[in-house]
Amino acid sequence: MSWWLLLYSIAIPAYAPIARKLMSILPARVFLFYLASIIFIFLYFFVLLKGKFLPVVLSIPIFFIAGYLIFPLHLIEEKVHVLEFMILGVLAGRDRRLKIHPLALVVIIALIDEGYQYLLPGRFFDMRDIGLDIAGGFLGWALSFISIKFVRQRKLS
Repeated sequence: MSWWLLLYSIAIPAYAPIARKLMSILPARVFLFYLASIIFIFLYFFVLLKGKFLPVVLSIPIFFIAGYLIFPLHLIEEKVHVLEFMILGVLAGRDRRLKIHPLALVVIIALIDEGYQYLLPGRFFDMRDIGLDIAGGFLGWALSFISIKFVRQRKLS
């Protein structure tokens, strides 16, 4: 497992105790930070794939699905769950040293995150959050899968 993936995996549950306080102070900024991260990931794939048109086009429906999942949600915490696990899915999908399937890591981190929230005062365990986490992780993994598939094809040609 790469250091970036390890640090990000630790940061998700570590963020839980301060999340509500931080979002009450900076709700729009926190959400915009994650949105900017997703845009950065999209641009990263575009640069990584050196302007190859097809993988970028294949990535666009994933962003529409993410938007479909995110925008109807009323709580900003739920929106952040999808986005932060989407980033985790991308990082896990790109890590070649990972010994387990990237989606298995997403599920494990989602369970740890929700289990930890159950222990915190004022927070609770929510199966819906786990579903949103896994959906976001799957979308991120799909993005990384698309990029890896086309990078390999480019190297073979």
